[in-house]
Amino acid sequence: MLADRIRNGVSIGLIGAAATAGGLVGLGLRHGGATRPFEMGGRALLGAWRLATPVEGVAISVGVVAHLLWMTLWGVCFSVVAT
Repeated sequence: MLADRIRNGVSIGLIGAAATAGGLVGLGLRHGGATRPFEMGGRALLGAWRLATPVEGVAISVGVVAHLLWMTLWGVCFSVVAT
């Protein structure tokens, strides 16, 4: 039962991640770069970990992965709590 909720939560989280990523890309386009929100998030995370100034591609990758993990975590949390 719990495993089913977690599995459903992962898929719900990934759908939420896709939807919000689209919104973030749209906001980024309005400010000069489609990947800017992910780059800024990645740079913030890498800066918090006190790593060297990241290359743009690395910052974007970290931002995208962080976004996917965060949205998947929210999907699992909501799915487990919901009855």
